[in-house]
Amino acid sequence: MATQGAISLKRELGFWHLLVFGIVYIGPISSFTMFGFVDANSAGAVVPSFIIAAVALGLTALSYGKMAEVEPSAGSVFSYARLAMGPVAGFIAGWAILLDYLLLASLVALYAGIFLNAAFPMVATEAWLGGFLLLGLVINVLGIRWSLGAEILVAGIQFLFCTAFVIGRYLWLNDATS
Repeated sequence: MATQGAISLKRELGFWHLLVFGIVYIGPISSFTMFGFVDANSAGAVVPSFIIAAVALGLTALSYGKMAEVEPSAGSVFSYARLAMGPVAGFIAGWAILLDYLLLASLVALYAGIFLNAAFPMVATEAWLGGFLLLGLVINVLGIRWSLGAEILVAGIQFLFCTAFVIGRYLWLNDATS
């Protein structure tokens, strides 16, 4: 009987690719779309809400860094939970992160649909939502290189949007003070 070597995934992406994925995942412009929702549901405590979320994300990042020191070949919450707390915890954590990945994409598509429906009321929110979800599906089916290209494009658009917002705000403040 022939023995097989260790099975592993092929490493396709480098540090900068993963950095772009992370930037797009956290969505620097998400504060623009979420601000109204957070403001309406936090009794005006938008800044403390974002600070609490930033602290939680920072602690999560530190935890992942420590876990990666202990088990550098793992890389997922499933592996870390399984190693630290056993297979049942790993199973639950794996399913939880899978649901997070699935639901977060849907939530982002929904927010985008609501935003674009407000800007273009002739197109229903459901049409925008379906279009975004279908686009995400097609890009992911085409593979990691297509996905990376889409992520770079989205990161560039977010950067341009944030830059335009800052410049517009600067010009508005200067106009208001003159």
